Amino acid sequence: MTLNEYLENIEQVEGWCTPELWNCIEPIDLYQRVNNISGPIAEIGVYHGKFFIGLALTKLNESGHCAFDVFDQQEFNLDKAGVGSLDIFKRNLKKYNINDFEAITVDSLRITDDLLDKYKNTFSLFSVDGCHKKEHTIKDFQTAMKMVNKDGVIFIDDYYNPNWPEVQEGITKYYLHNTPDFVPFLYTCNKLFLCSLSRHNGYLTAVHDFLTKQYKSSRVKVVNRFGYKTLTVLPNRREKKYLASKTLDAVAGQV
Repeated sequence: MTLNEYLENIEQVEGWCTPELWNCIEPIDLYQRVNNISGPIAEIGVYHGKFFIGLALTKLNESGHCAFDVFDQQEFNLDKAGVGSLDIFKRNLKKYNINDFEAITVDSLRITDDLLDKYKNTFSLFSVDGCHKKEHTIKDFQTAMKMVNKDGVIFIDDYYNPNWPEVQEGITKYYLHNTPDFVPFLYTCNKLFLCSLSRHNGYLTAVHDFLTKQYKSSRVKVVNRFGYKTLTVLPNRREKKYLASKTLDAVAGQV
């Protein structure tokens, strides 16, 4: 199954993820291809794999994807955000022919130094969608910054979700007391996107130019977050258009 086919039928996988996210993920992937930024994907808090599958299909030619989740160790699911299942997660990935991945059952507060060293600077895309406590959000953001490729992108889920205010509290607290290597460049569809300061202008420009050309009915506004220029994107969901092309490879060949 292609990425486009998956996005058109994304509701077949239980979870919380809108396909319009790929209005912005597509130009990020294209930017990475053009600039030889490679690497598998990772996610803290995968539930049944809805976003993880989409990211893995985006990076179909990469190997070694990684999922971190408490899965069946529900005593560590402190916010009761969703009772995940390792068996369901694996079955969903198998359904979409995603076979080269590692699923690690762990409370993200307990990710060891050995794991941090093993995956240091590895991933091109890293999603943070674990426990919504501010302590977890801060620790997961720190973990993501260590494991992601320094030219890669981090997603923070539920940043403005009023049901989980501690996500924004955690990120805000961290920025008030630290100077992180990664800074925001985009907010859309319930997720905050961050990249290294050195790549900030590149990613922001790539997404902005792509959206204004391919998705003219979407609302794109430039704002400041923590002192950094950031796009706020409200996609036009009535269009039900998720990718600008049928495959990312087709677009990449035109860049």
